[in-house]
Amino acid sequence: MLAALASGFALNAFMILTNQTQFMAYWIIFFITGAFVNGFILLILYQNIMAAWQREDRNEFGQEIVLGLWIAGTITFIILFSPFIAIRHIFLVMPAVLLILGSHLSKQGMIVSRDVISFALTILLGVALAVSDYYYSDIYRIYAFKIREDLPQEARIYQTGRWGWQWYSIKAGMIQYDTTKSRLRNGDYLVVPSGIFNQKISARILPKLEEAQRLIIPAPVPTWIRTMNTNFKGGGYYGFEFPGSTPWLFSKAPFEFVIFQFVE
Repeated sequence: MLAALASGFALNAFMILTNQTQFMAYWIIFFITGAFVNGFILLILYQNIMAAWQREDRNEFGQEIVLGLWIAGTITFIILFSPFIAIRHIFLVMPAVLLILGSHLSKQGMIVSRDVISFALTILLGVALAVSDYYYSDIYRIYAFKIREDLPQEARIYQTGRWGWQWYSIKAGMIQYDTTKSRLRNGDYLVVPSGIFNQKISARILPKLEEAQRLIIPAPVPTWIRTMNTNFKGGGYYGFEFPGSTPWLFSKAPFEFVIFQFVE
């Protein structure tokens, strides 16, 4: 715990000195918690391996070694082969972590209420994130069709963006914008949503884009727990980077859709 707190203070000083304080409170909490939990897990694993070795219990020794290799293999995979950091990458190691922590708690004779509380908190967080994600997705699901219906039916409407928005907008009749291949004609529209990884707009057409409409949608209460960063720089469970975006955050930032028209 002391080592984790010291690491948190060091990170705090680094972010202040480098003027990267936008999400400082989040990163310090994430860093201290991560350093403590990881250190705690490795300490338990080491103690279990040494205890099994001293008892000459080959079965338990082998099981602990396998769990250690599982963790080491996952870490190696993420560092060497993952093109970016995402929360979902950690899921690969969670079974090993839960087995280590579960055996430790049973050895310590933890009372049932503690297990119930931890399980209840997990369920609560899972449900909260599921509800948040549903309402978050619903914004893009609804406005993909609404935007298409409100614009002239004969117009060609391009859109930038990935993931669920991409699927819904194409289903609504929009055209996926491609930075190099798309050729917009006079009168075409281009829809750019916020909070989503967008394709880069070609410098060739930028001077000819005129803002036709800007939709600002207040954030529903369930979306205040965000697994995506509204000012997207790769944030959330899909991928995040230090210090511009966090694994998750609390935010009331509105959703925006900017509609441009191509005018020659």
